[in-house]
Amino acid sequence: MTRLPLYKEVKNRIVEGLIAGEWRPGDVMPSEPRLAKHYGVGINTLRAALSELVAANILLRRQGKGTFVSLHASAQNIYSFFNLVRADGIRELPARRMLSLRKVAADNRTADLLQLPRTRTGSTVFRMKIQITLSGTPVAVSEIAVPTALFPGLERRGFEDGSVSLYGLYQESYGVTIIRTRDMLGAVKAQGADAQVLAVRTGEPLLEITRVAYTFNARPVEIRTTRAHTGNYRYLVEHGSSV
Repeated sequence: MTRLPLYKEVKNRIVEGLIAGEWRPGDVMPSEPRLAKHYGVGINTLRAALSELVAANILLRRQGKGTFVSLHASAQNIYSFFNLVRADGIRELPARRMLSLRKVAADNRTADLLQLPRTRTGSTVFRMKIQITLSGTPVAVSEIAVPTALFPGLERRGFEDGSVSLYGLYQESYGVTIIRTRDMLGAVKAQGADAQVLAVRTGEPLLEITRVAYTFNARPVEIRTTRAHTGNYRYLVEHGSSV
């Protein structure tokens, strides 16, 4: 069996600490010399591990202040997983309105995607439907499923409307940190309910984004299907480093 490079072993140990709650979202990490000593490695090895976690948006470096555990609700991260922009590329702060929230048994597809057991009584999920607006204009409607076991009380409490991202609320209220998403895009036509929510004609073309979101250890925690009207907006994906 091939052994991982030492810096990747250190990275994995830091992730284990994050999962265990050793450091919480928004916390400042110990200094590099302290972390290097804690893990028994040199500074360069420790920095390589931290750099991978920063690149993955799990940690955030602030010049002169140190390294922090990323907050999804922070100004730096509000757009991390939101890809709709104006046709000129300008980003606008999205607002969210909850249309429905219910607790249901997961169908087989949902159970499989969320890696839930197909039990006789069925695994349960919360299903949400939300409207997303930009500059007061409805641009998308999302249908979301999350495991009830990870979000206790969601049916009772719900998520308030507003501009704080759902991923920020997942992290703040339930300790569920989204670190990766997988999006598949396709084209559909607006049907009755969606057309009404988006204020478009039935049959209008929409962009459909099917997403699975993951937390640590590649665990899927959310399935989201978003149908967006892209008349004045585009789906922006950026790759590579800004360095």
